[in-house]
Amino acid sequence: MIQTISEHIKGKMILAPMLNTTDHVFRKLCRHYGAALTFTEMASSSMIASGSTQAARYAAISRQEHPVGIQLFVDNMARLEEAIEEINPLQPDVIDINAGCPSDKVCSHGAGAALLANLPELQEIIKAVKRYSHAPVSVKVRVADRHSRIPVRDIARAVEDAGASFLTVHARTRYDRYEEPARWEWIAEAVRAVNIPVIGNGDVFTSDDARRMMRETGCHAVMVARGALGTPWIFAGKEDALLDASAVRSILLQLVRELDACYGPIVALPRASKHVAWFTRFFEGAEQLRVDVFRCRSMPALISTVNRYFDTNPARLDPGSEELKAVEDAFHRRILFWAEMDTEDVVG
Repeated sequence: MIQTISEHIKGKMILAPMLNTTDHVFRKLCRHYGAALTFTEMASSSMIASGSTQAARYAAISRQEHPVGIQLFVDNMARLEEAIEEINPLQPDVIDINAGCPSDKVCSHGAGAALLANLPELQEIIKAVKRYSHAPVSVKVRVADRHSRIPVRDIARAVEDAGASFLTVHARTRYDRYEEPARWEWIAEAVRAVNIPVIGNGDVFTSDDARRMMRETGCHAVMVARGALGTPWIFAGKEDALLDASAVRSILLQLVRELDACYGPIVALPRASKHVAWFTRFFEGAEQLRVDVFRCRSMPALISTVNRYFDTNPARLDPGSEELKAVEDAFHRRILFWAEMDTEDVVG
């Protein structure tokens, strides 16, 4: 297990925790392309303490995938010690506390971004996780409301004072939609306020974006969320590589089959459908493929649909075309997160 995780990730790109997305299979693919650290899907501390199968799946990691962090949202302080006792044997390299998820379902429990309005409670959670955990503790935050009296520097200092090893700042408020550009100046403000490493997050879709974020904010490393969906090679600095249909087909079908093998069709089908949409959005005819894929009711049907599409040898959209620009604009606004889920839960 990597003890100096903050040094290991310095100047590198990290895969963000994304519910219903950053499972073992997708993390493996991102590690293959060079992600310095990956995170599990967000898991509820009370569900882990209760022995929930779903929560266990969210938090599951393998011995082969280090360095990896488990992200936790704390919705029951009374059972937090039990939850950490369940997590410790998994030997994560870091436990990350979610203080940034904007979902009403999470915030209604006083967790996620709701913690930004109660910094003493956030500090108590950090201290408690540190007390029970065998791994370093980090925190991922959004920024309080634009009109809040709590500036990001105070949030960062509260996290540092409570003993967190590093902090990730998603440079949006709890109430910002993705049409709102990330405010990287808030990351820079957090960097200036604390001595612990600050990880920047928000609107990183290319390796050039990552380098610019580090240059403009002084952040220690960069966390990538939507920028890795359909383009995991962003971690290798090759997100602009024009892979042909044959290469994308091979990568995508391997991912789909591994999802099926790891999780079974009930879990795998909606996840695989999203990946098909994300990986093929750069090709002609992808709009109809998305319609067809989301009508599939079995994994064999999905695989057959994908194969029929690639058998036509679809051409890539012209990188400079208005059509591709429209597709990417839609993707950045999350229009391509169609699957049957609360889209706010996908990227926190």
